[in-house]
Amino acid sequence: MKLRRLLHVLIVSQALLITMLVSLLHLPSVSQAQSGDIVVRKALNRPNNVVRVGDILSFTITVTNQSAFTLTNVTITDTFDSAILQFNQAIPTEDSVSGNVIRWDNVAVLNNSAGMQIGDTITLTVFFRAVHPQTAVVNAVEGGDIIRAGNQAGGGANDQTDPEPVVGGQAPVFKAIDPPGSTPVAGLPVTFTHIITNDSGAIMTQLTLTDTYDANFLEFKTAFPFTPDITAPLGTLVWTNLATTPYFGPIQPDTAIIITTVFTALTQVVDTVNQAQTGNARDEFNNDVTGDAFQVPITVIDNPDSGGGDNGDNNEEDRDDDDDDDGDDETAVIPTPTLPSTATPTAGAVIAITPTAALTTQSTITETATPRYLPETGQRGGGGMIWGLIGMAAVMVITAWLGRFRRTV
Repeated sequence: MKLRRLLHVLIVSQALLITMLVSLLHLPSVSQAQSGDIVVRKALNRPNNVVRVGDILSFTITVTNQSAFTLTNVTITDTFDSAILQFNQAIPTEDSVSGNVIRWDNVAVLNNSAGMQIGDTITLTVFFRAVHPQTAVVNAVEGGDIIRAGNQAGGGANDQTDPEPVVGGQAPVFKAIDPPGSTPVAGLPVTFTHIITNDSGAIMTQLTLTDTYDANFLEFKTAFPFTPDITAPLGTLVWTNLATTPYFGPIQPDTAIIITTVFTALTQVVDTVNQAQTGNARDEFNNDVTGDAFQVPITVIDNPDSGGGDNGDNNEEDRDDDDDDDGDDETAVIPTPTLPSTATPTAGAVIAITPTAALTTQSTITETATPRYLPETGQRGGGGMIWGLIGMAAVMVITAWLGRFRRTV
């Protein structure tokens, strides 16, 4: 009899335990990330998350009072990677900057001296300049030191932006024969135009241009706006640093410069290759700038009027100097080429960087680059209460059955 009673007690205990576990599993959950008194968000204000060195970036920080109390103190700290980003300014002005941490001691009283009322939102904007390339940059913000009305401590919150790459500058070069589509003629000048662009948000302070050609077919004559620093060995022209010349100076972001070279075509040839290459380039933050190369194959044809009409192919049909021994030989006229005028940098590809003191908050914040939102908060429904009632009912039924069982025994 005792063994039977013990068995019944064990069965009832297991039933009670299972009922309690089921009830606990269905209790409403609360997100720990948003269980504090405030919600903090940080977003990058640009549609394209690829950032170039030298670009100005702005982030918007929003702080919302989600508690049931007035908040009289909220401290915000913004953390950034000082090796990649250079802090410019904040709106409203920060209270302190120490290393890579920007701090506002109390944003709760920025809009209202009485504090942040229930549901109030405070907006902060911070400006940085990208100074070094990096595959991924994360900026974090945190709200703390929360004090409610009545001097009660509250809970804080934090957020961070999605990783954003910062890419280095480039110096692409384009080279073409001038005028486009023309065919060089042996004995006449051949002109090439080189266009180099500072594809970066930073000023380019160093840039080398190397131009190579086949000296068997071309003879270098001159260059504009100035001649190269190195012209030897034959077939190589080098401008050691275009970014320090008085004519160009430091090359501004998104600006193109033009170099023009003039050669004399020596003899006929098919597809001799001329190449322009940029390299040894650096920006104002001492970062390497990626160079580029561009090749131009050209074909040189014979001049039918050169050498008295004899182009060296022993073809009697091309001797058109009226050589009939009648004393009226005609002199072939070779046109005098016009050398190109001094080239000037293009003026339509300049994007000015706004000085720090003149920065203003962007009027439109693009939502596509905003960070992921924190998990949902609050209750998911009334299912937990129902399961709790079911558990209590089960306990009452089992208890009644036990009482009846004892009376029977």
